[in-house]
Amino acid sequence: MPLDSYLEVAQSAVPREAWLVSMSSCMTGAGFPGPEVPVGFAAPVDPTRNIVGYKLFDREIAEKYGYHDASMLPEFAYVDPGDSFGVLIQQFGEPAQAAFDSCSAEFDGLLASDASSDDKSSMWLSVEAAHQVESSGALADVRGAWRKCMEPQGVPGLSDGPEDFPLIAMTESGLDLSGDGVARSAPTPREIELAIADAECRDSSGYSQKRYDLEWEAESKLLDANRAHLEEERAKNQAKIDEATAVLAEER
Repeated sequence: MPLDSYLEVAQSAVPREAWLVSMSSCMTGAGFPGPEVPVGFAAPVDPTRNIVGYKLFDREIAEKYGYHDASMLPEFAYVDPGDSFGVLIQQFGEPAQAAFDSCSAEFDGLLASDASSDDKSSMWLSVEAAHQVESSGALADVRGAWRKCMEPQGVPGLSDGPEDFPLIAMTESGLDLSGDGVARSAPTPREIELAIADAECRDSSGYSQKRYDLEWEAESKLLDANRAHLEEERAKNQAKIDEATAVLAEER
């Protein structure tokens, strides 16, 4: 998408890795066991979510994950080194909290700028583009075609379009989506079956392609209207990445 090059810089994991490494060294120097931070640390990439957290969905995803977020499944589970700081504070109390606060004051400046801090940021504009498309009514014809395609599946509470599916329908059908942030069960055969039908209907109805084209157009217009601000945002975030890279070169 047109905004991706800005989002990739804004969402870089390098500044947080540098912060974690620096905080760990600082806490260790203060007498507390700082966490080990793997080289190149970052949360596993969730193939079912895009860079701004929107759900991705196609035939390949449907076959493998159904409607699950991949991050909900055991294969994507990971331990965030940052969680160790809370454990240390709980274990050692006020002295650990004081050390953490002191280290934070020294190293919080390493963190990248917040990509959603204002209404001209790349993150906000990407979300706005999707909102414009959904609220414009331009998808009405393909939403209707999708619903007609899905009717043979016999799902109670079938929504008018794929944007609202399958949250209500899956619950009413008694299918476990495991979306409560706790459950890690694999998708059921029926969920996979329904998801594949859904993906095929999104393609055959023209919904997937039309939505993609409309969002591309919306993002392009927002980018053109906010290019100066976006370039400034990218420069600031790139400077944070460069600073973090230098810190990691010293620490590693």
